[in-house]
Amino acid sequence: AAEGFCRRYGVSLDCMYRKIDGKMEYVYVQVTESARFAVEVLAEELPSIIAKASFTKSMRWNSQVMFSRPIRWILSLHGNAVVPFAFAGLSSGKLTCGLRNSYSATFEVSDAESYLGAMKMARILIDIEERMNKIMHLSSSLAESVGGQLLLQDGLLEEVSNLVETPVPILGQFDESFLELPKEILIMVMRKHQKYFPIIDKSNGELLPFFISVANGVVNVNVVKKGNEAVLRARYEDAKFFYKLDTQRSFSEFRPHLNGILFHEKLGTMLDKVVRIQKMVSKLSLALGMDESVGPLVDAAAALAMSDLATSVVTEFTSLSGLMARHYALRDGFPEQIAEALLEITLPRFSGDAVPKTDAGIVLSIA
Repeated sequence: AAEGFCRRYGVSLDCMYRKIDGKMEYVYVQVTESARFAVEVLAEELPSIIAKASFTKSMRWNSQVMFSRPIRWILSLHGNAVVPFAFAGLSSGKLTCGLRNSYSATFEVSDAESYLGAMKMARILIDIEERMNKIMHLSSSLAESVGGQLLLQDGLLEEVSNLVETPVPILGQFDESFLELPKEILIMVMRKHQKYFPIIDKSNGELLPFFISVANGVVNVNVVKKGNEAVLRARYEDAKFFYKLDTQRSFSEFRPHLNGILFHEKLGTMLDKVVRIQKMVSKLSLALGMDESVGPLVDAAAALAMSDLATSVVTEFTSLSGLMARHYALRDGFPEQIAEALLEITLPRFSGDAVPKTDAGIVLSIA
């Protein structure tokens, strides 16, 4: 084995030495490699480096290569020299692409040092921090023009900044009549479905009938504005319809419909789960050392727990689960403590999310 090891690296047995690492003893050999040009090393290593890049979601296109999106060209330079290699059926070169709808759709980069300048000439901002700052600055100015300010939540700025190369914020407007809907619905539709920034009143924090969308590159602002407004209007009309359906009955009437929603094939329906929660919350409250006054609140909240899953709004906009439970409970006159517990039963929804703060919410969340 030692001879084979030495043959592999082209050295004699005399070059071997031993080293103890913990309880194990290893055999080492020191090999000196001759210097090589950086371009040569990069050409060998870059294909495997790119191939090792991993993504939460990947896709295949015209080859067996998997990547986050189809690779259409490869710009690879060391100084003014091309680093020659092939990946996903493409060969590297000096050509890169700008915005598809611009005069500079394809252009050559003379050397690595001039790359950032060349991309700026093509109106593309490579640095995400620069894109974020531009979006923030221009969007804030547009919001201030209507007496408002941006409502920034849950990483939307970072997400939008990664969707555009040349950000162009555009101020849009929707009909004030939609403000009669719960603001949770309006904000969620803007943020999650359309990637728009809501605008709130500076003085009282109330939602204003305006939004900021971010286009990419040179666009006809009026055309994009009207298109975005039309899409949002259609979304809000749907939400209005679903909300009207829900409010034709009391919130407690949705509980029986949980029997038609599967929780787990071996654990029954959501109604089965809620019944189990009801049976354990009193004992759990005592085990956690909660005050006696918490008991009735927990029992009342447990009876309504997750009932919003059967509502039309949450069926259509699932991320509103918990938020709509609180809204519908308050609308039907339930105490604030019960309504808040119905929201907190869904917390935390992800790593780093808010956790329950009320005693009743803590009990329900654990149950």
